[in-house]
Amino acid sequence: MSESELWRSARRVLIVQLSAIGDVLRAGSVIPAIQRLVPGAQVGMLVYSEYADVVSGIPDVRWRHSFPNNALKRGILDSAGDEAALKALYLNAYLPVEELQMRSYDVVLNFHFSTASAYLSAMSCAKYVIGMGVSPAGNLDVFGTEAFKLYDVLRNPTRRASAMGHLASRYHRMCGLPEDQVRLSFQVPPSASDSPFVPGEKYFGVHIGAGWSAKCWPGEKWLQLIPRLHRDLGWRPVLIGTDFERDRCFKSGLGNLRGIALDFCGRPLMESARALSRCGLFIGSDSGPLHMASALNVPAVALFGETSAAESFPLSGRNAVIRKARVSSIEVDEAATAALAVADPSRALPSWSAVTSGVTDASKLSGVLLYDNSSDRILARRSAA
Repeated sequence: MSESELWRSARRVLIVQLSAIGDVLRAGSVIPAIQRLVPGAQVGMLVYSEYADVVSGIPDVRWRHSFPNNALKRGILDSAGDEAALKALYLNAYLPVEELQMRSYDVVLNFHFSTASAYLSAMSCAKYVIGMGVSPAGNLDVFGTEAFKLYDVLRNPTRRASAMGHLASRYHRMCGLPEDQVRLSFQVPPSASDSPFVPGEKYFGVHIGAGWSAKCWPGEKWLQLIPRLHRDLGWRPVLIGTDFERDRCFKSGLGNLRGIALDFCGRPLMESARALSRCGLFIGSDSGPLHMASALNVPAVALFGETSAAESFPLSGRNAVIRKARVSSIEVDEAATAALAVADPSRALPSWSAVTSGVTDASKLSGVLLYDNSSDRILARRSAA
């Protein structure tokens, strides 16, 4: 069956992404393309319970399915690798199988490429699966040419920087959807109070941590950058992240940030998203809050180290992407220069060089500073205003 025939028969579509905030947002980026191609299509998303609030902010998701990641991990450990025990785990009450079957999905888009997502895709009883699923013989398989290409690249890390392109674009390509309007989207419900934000005052958001330490910019550099931007911009900093990230980053406390920063670390996801939506600038590493800022169309400075900037750069309007072999090698002056240029549209973004090699689809990155993926050298192009 061709992709056009598949989409003509699709009225209910399930998106499966058993990963973290950024991956869930990127998965949700295909929804507008689906609805342009199939007017009236209804979409559901299946995620881990801890990211269900992310789905609640993605526009046009009719059904939200979730289950607890910790329960699945505990069951996998208990199974000790026994295949029959693993299959029984995916069939048990932890997973919303009956709930999925009740929705009568026509198509499943499985963006996760895992055993759990494959069995869930199969047990949804959808007519078609794109991505990882289970063959009629009961074996794990990858369905769709572009899905297999993505799967093949994802399991070969040395090829990722040159082969990937942005993951959201690859998700569109995998599903046979047009890539001309790829954006992340998130909507924050209105709040009865602006507190602690003051009308007329400006703010910049900072995520001072990341899911793993190799992505984290050193705390001493944050303690230099944040007061500097507070002074030069006249904006108040807003700290985003978990309590653990804040305490790991600022081992000796907030120091000179105390009294000037609004501390949203440890707050629920929707509160953090609402705080981000009030910011005119965001600075952070390759992590969930960066992609949330992109989905909220907040201008961003993205700090990349060992992960690929080409597959995860922010998709909102005016951004800077700083990529070095190690994120700790990024200098405070570099981050400050980029942040001031991104925050002020009248200020020209710095043009250290006219080279854009090392970043896939560079021609599409209007308004973005590009840094070469293969070296510590800054390779950037001047942004359009």
